[in-house]
Amino acid sequence: MRLLRLVLALPLLAPAALALAACDDATGIGQAVVLTDTITIGAPSVAADTVPSALDVVSLDQFSIGGGVFPERPAQADQWDVALRLQGGTFSLVPPGAVGLEGRRAGITAPIQGVTFEGLDEAPPSSRFNTTTGVPLAVGNVHVVRSRQYSLGGGVCWQYAKVQPVALDAAAGTATLAVATSARCADTRLSAED
Repeated sequence: MRLLRLVLALPLLAPAALALAACDDATGIGQAVVLTDTITIGAPSVAADTVPSALDVVSLDQFSIGGGVFPERPAQADQWDVALRLQGGTFSLVPPGAVGLEGRRAGITAPIQGVTFEGLDEAPPSSRFNTTTGVPLAVGNVHVVRSRQYSLGGGVCWQYAKVQPVALDAAAGTATLAVATSARCADTRLSAED
């Protein structure tokens, strides 16, 4: 009878054993999964209605980044991490706390000095994230966005992404952003290992 239980349990234990075998890095969660994309979002006061006004940096499937979203649409109202604003010719990314949506944990850093987009390998500590006011954007600056909290497998999760404005068009009200998201829950690594 014990042998039968062991034989029946082996298929259930194999995935766990494989997962542990894959955890050969210092973090214990496996190799970094970093997804990259270039996403254009628009300031709602200027951009066309067809241009999304907020950025979702979350990857639920580890294959794609959420991308541009329309927070004013009920189906996407909770699926964003920073929204684009344009005031006096200056673009800003604002977290949900800046527009009165508290308790979502999403935030953005001031520009990270002395590092390139490609060279930024790790998200900074939590104390560096602004959760209540907008952060001005300039082409070439590098920021890190911490996503909102979301449910995953009965727990709470969030992700980190590095963001760099590559084009800002005040006349069109649009910002084009290079985005690289760490697709694993709470993984602060922002570059995949070679």
